[in-house]
Amino acid sequence: MPAFPERPPYFRRRRRQPGGFAPRGGPINLGPERLELTESARDLARAILVAGVLPPKALNDALHIAIASVHQVPYLLTWNCAHIANAELYPRIAAVCNRLGLELPILCTPEELLGDSTNAH
Repeated sequence: MPAFPERPPYFRRRRRQPGGFAPRGGPINLGPERLELTESARDLARAILVAGVLPPKALNDALHIAIASVHQVPYLLTWNCAHIANAELYPRIAAVCNRLGLELPILCTPEELLGDSTNAH
């Protein structure tokens, strides 16, 4: 199993682009708050990988999910549909979280959260 980094790479801030949004796939800077990589988050990420829900190469994705779960974030927005915003994996990831007494946030893309503005009534 890969070693856990001290600070996951997705915590590196990117410069804001015109309009205030980070490049597609990058984090959007909504303020100075950062969620810490706790031992509980490491345990959950490890459990997700050991259960075979995500492959070992998806360690950062498992950490992303785990940190959001441990800190009780209600929504985890991502463009990563391979390992995070994936409806087929959601129940399996949720089962691992539940075994550890944690609740999985809603995992979705920004478009899924905001809805389809082209079909507005």
